[in-house]
Amino acid sequence: MKSTVTLADLGEVEIVVPLGMLSEHVEGAHENNPPAMNTSTESNVTSPSTTIDCLPRRSDRGQIPRRRLEIEGYDTNEDGDEEEKSEWQELEEEIDNYKQGLNHEDIELLRAAIFESTETGKGAKVPLQCNGLDDPPAPELIQDKYSAMLGDVFHAMDRTKVPIKHDAKKSYFVALREAFLIWNPTKMTELEKRMRESGMTDDEIKEKKYFNARLFRECVERTVPSPKILYWRVRAVYAIYGNRIDSKTNQPLFNKATWLKANNLLKEILCGYYSDPPDLDFYTKKLGRRGEVVTNQYGFDVIECFRGTNRTEAFHKNLTVTFGRWHVGIQMSDALLGERRHRHNLKCSEKRRLGYPKIGHADTWVVDQLQNLVRENHGIQIYPHWSNASDYTSTDESFDTIALHTQTLHDVLEQRSREIGPVKLTQEQSYIRDRMNTSLPFLPFVSKEECMAYAKFVLDRDEADVSDYHKAAEMWMKYVDGDKIWPKLPSQMRIHDETWSRNRRIKESEEKAGDGRKTLDKLNATIIPAKDDGAVNTAVWKEAKMPSPMPEPPSQAWRKAPFLIIGGLLVGDNPSDNNKPAPPKRKNRHRLCGMIGCPGLGGDVHCPKYKASLGRKNEIVPPTKKRQCKVCRIHGPKGLRLNCVTGSGNQSSCKYFFIRGGKKCRLCQTYDANGPDCMAGLNQTACKHFEPNGTQKQKVQA
Repeated sequence: MKSTVTLADLGEVEIVVPLGMLSEHVEGAHENNPPAMNTSTESNVTSPSTTIDCLPRRSDRGQIPRRRLEIEGYDTNEDGDEEEKSEWQELEEEIDNYKQGLNHEDIELLRAAIFESTETGKGAKVPLQCNGLDDPPAPELIQDKYSAMLGDVFHAMDRTKVPIKHDAKKSYFVALREAFLIWNPTKMTELEKRMRESGMTDDEIKEKKYFNARLFRECVERTVPSPKILYWRVRAVYAIYGNRIDSKTNQPLFNKATWLKANNLLKEILCGYYSDPPDLDFYTKKLGRRGEVVTNQYGFDVIECFRGTNRTEAFHKNLTVTFGRWHVGIQMSDALLGERRHRHNLKCSEKRRLGYPKIGHADTWVVDQLQNLVRENHGIQIYPHWSNASDYTSTDESFDTIALHTQTLHDVLEQRSREIGPVKLTQEQSYIRDRMNTSLPFLPFVSKEECMAYAKFVLDRDEADVSDYHKAAEMWMKYVDGDKIWPKLPSQMRIHDETWSRNRRIKESEEKAGDGRKTLDKLNATIIPAKDDGAVNTAVWKEAKMPSPMPEPPSQAWRKAPFLIIGGLLVGDNPSDNNKPAPPKRKNRHRLCGMIGCPGLGGDVHCPKYKASLGRKNEIVPPTKKRQCKVCRIHGPKGLRLNCVTGSGNQSSCKYFFIRGGKKCRLCQTYDANGPDCMAGLNQTACKHFEPNGTQKQKVQA
């Protein structure tokens, strides 16, 4: 085994030693003689390189391994350590800039070309060249362009998808954010000053800005620079971070698809799709509930930014959640969307418009009418910061359901409608027709007749018209009948054509696999569970059973505690009641006789003392407080309390007694109320005029 290793043993490598790592030659015993040059032409030995073509790649985490150099004359005290650390930091920056093709001279060249219109001369080095990106244009050739329709900066940064667990993912997004959006330097300096005064260190401020920049976003404005500046800032991030290697997977941050998206994004930046147009403010101060400006803990006014599509997407999300699964018609949908849109605009005005009144309802037209009335009569305006919608002129704009067809398709539809004649439409169809200002509504493919007519339509049209859906929609009009087949928009023709083509391909595939399907059916019919005699084993198929009830908990799952508290309620035995005596049982009494345990508790007819049915001999009626016959109480025998109930309202209708005394005969009162009364009382056998069955008695002649 060799005791020493030379450069020839390392193979095909190139080593670059910075001058800061070398010291002057000193004569002494510790001097190491350089190895002799090996002139061998073996494949694993190379001659020293005369030029620096490339630099060694940094370690996996992007840090150069540090080690102390014990060189004679090098100071190793604490001050020396600090000096060595600063030299290494400068060395890292130089190597990084050299590796990425960006150094101090290149930065100065870009600055002069961008801000001083200095031309880079012919043959000069073009900065920020990268294998994954197209060659950049000359800095002086980039023109500042702005677009009326701006792209969302967040979506622009998010288009270059990178591995979420890559080592450089966090630092890449922070660098890309700083490249797209430039902080207001005056406010940022003042904010950092106040944060230091509150006790935070510079490292804590940088850490907060790196990991959680919400505080800075809420009080410091940012701007997206012009294309001439933004292009180089974003391209530098792609060039520096695109080839960073992950320490675990050994994969770069950008793959082939990511490089392609980054290259396309740089082209869009040159077109001005992301730069802020001049003289356009994207920030407003945030207002509180009472209209005052909100401030943060450092005394800065909180600001709101309306750059991008965050608020629009939030409104779309609410629409999807609120109405996504509602089964309503088109007319009702338009009404709901209009009401939702009106209330949303009202709430946003209350929140973000200075001096906008909070009226407590959504009927803004009432406020308009009141404002106009007061202004006409008194010449004043109730709400100075309120603009009446009725003061604006009406336009031809429409919302929700609108016309999407061309004028040519409209003319063909009108001609076909005149040929068909009057058509009976539903309420929804009439609404669509009126909203689109046509004679017949445009409806998607729904009925069976339309699908059959489309198959015939495909056979009749030319192959050249297959992809021209506008012309196909016009040709479809000759199949419209106003009953089962309706006009179609080009988009509806395209969607149905894709579905029809896919179904046709599936059908053709099934026909091609016909023999194979028959073979599989035969195999499945043959290979089935069977008994020993070859018959089908029906025991394999078991009858479906009723679902099992909820099982009782097993013995090991029973709770040991005598009680359990669920939702603030005690379930089980209350431990505080164990020492209390049991309350006495309530003794039930019969409501008529007052006896405890009377058989009449199960029904009044079972009471031995009182009878529930009326009209029996010696019937004892229980006293009632609400209805009582006064005649029965006065003329009735003592000890036998009678109450016929009927005499409580009219004393002459008493069943048992006359008003002036004397007992009434029950039979006489029943069968001949207007005739004479024998005054037999309750004893029906003593009646002189009638038998108990109602037969009139014969008079005995003397």
